[in-house]
Amino acid sequence: MSESHIKTEYGDLICLKPDMSILTMDLVCGEIPSVENDSIVLAFAGAFTGTMFDKGHFNVAGDHVSGGIRFKGYRCKRNTGAFTWSLASGPQFFHDNYSSALDNAAKESGMGFAQEMMIHNGKAVKTTRPFGNKNVFRALCLDKESQLALYESPGIVTFGNFINALLSQGVKEALYTDMGQGWNFCFYRVNADETSPKYLHDQPLPYASNFVILKAKK
Repeated sequence: MSESHIKTEYGDLICLKPDMSILTMDLVCGEIPSVENDSIVLAFAGAFTGTMFDKGHFNVAGDHVSGGIRFKGYRCKRNTGAFTWSLASGPQFFHDNYSSALDNAAKESGMGFAQEMMIHNGKAVKTTRPFGNKNVFRALCLDKESQLALYESPGIVTFGNFINALLSQGVKEALYTDMGQGWNFCFYRVNADETSPKYLHDQPLPYASNFVILKAKK
């Protein structure tokens, strides 16, 4: 995993770029990944999550694929895109119609989740979140080299500026990942043999019941 800090005219960015040639991905639901599990190289909240933890997979916004199985989540109009990954197909981003993509990810024993699409095919797309909305933002992206990367603003910025900052770096695809205090939990290891992880945010909420995790291939 590489970690870089980037300055742009629209605000700074933190970029975590995993080496997917030696990693696998999954969506873990119903539990918070343990920092004690040193096989996890990166963990971060993926889909929007409700506050009814006992609802299981229905606490996750939108249908999703975990461990190669498709599950039904609750309806969420803000989900305008999806991300899927499998060993066979690698990382893929979809805008608007993505149900068949989730089916395919399940057939390939992969993972996937729906979220708010920000950039597709190198261009900003219409979002329900106003561009003037202010927060610390994070997105799962396909960078200019068509490689997977996780970008975050290290401070509060407008949504529009965050998208423009990503575009300035040549990002081809960007899907929002769940943020907000407690939902923004994220830890990572730059080297797979590191016992103690680093954090983007270190306080999880028990309701944040779905996480994208990256592990070294067995």
